[in-house]
Amino acid sequence: MAYKKRTAQALVICAIVAVFLFQLHFVDDWVGGVLVWNSEEAYLFSGWSGLGYHFRVMELLAALVPAYFGASTAPDENRGCTIVFRITPARIERYVVPDVGFQAYIPKGKTIYAWSGGPLWKWAGEHFERATSEEEREVIEIPKATMLSVGKDISDPHGWSVRNSLSGWPAKSEVDLGGKPIFFYVTLGDLNREISVDVQLPNRERKRILRAKSKFHLVGGREYQRAFRDGNPSWTDVK
Repeated sequence: MAYKKRTAQALVICAIVAVFLFQLHFVDDWVGGVLVWNSEEAYLFSGWSGLGYHFRVMELLAALVPAYFGASTAPDENRGCTIVFRITPARIERYVVPDVGFQAYIPKGKTIYAWSGGPLWKWAGEHFERATSEEEREVIEIPKATMLSVGKDISDPHGWSVRNSLSGWPAKSEVDLGGKPIFFYVTLGDLNREISVDVQLPNRERKRILRAKSKFHLVGGREYQRAFRDGNPSWTDVK
């Protein structure tokens, strides 16, 4: 009997300590995406943005009262990145560029340029770098490019094709790389507040490469730190 009483007391003490010390981590995030491909390879440029919140249990309970009346809590963290997937029939490569985001991707020749209305950048294999003044003149100035003109879908079987607006993609779509089909699966849920993207290479199982929830959701401490300290959210890993 005394043993049970001591056990119950220990559990109560642990619960009290957890209320005041244990920290919970929440994220509200989203991803967009632009697919650029030719006959040999495809690139999915995905912009991720996230808001991070962390509360001790007691703080979370206290925050529920104003939230009930429509008052929002300011985020503790706010970060974004661009995640680049290079896709071939043989593999999927993933690169992350923290704190960088673009609105449009412009393929020209053997180069994919990235632009948000300011300086022109280009993808250089594992990172973005500034385009030269001559490239900026040829890609932006001479065509008198605008964000509207460069943000359109393009279908060119003999060159580069572009598909914008990730959340508006079909549930299943296909591109041909090296004569082999690559399938993309986009799933929207919870009134379009959740999104996931899977890719299926030839003779392989589907792999999830992206997911996000535009709503308050719980994540682990390590996931939270990786997203907001490193700018590299783990739930965008190839799985």
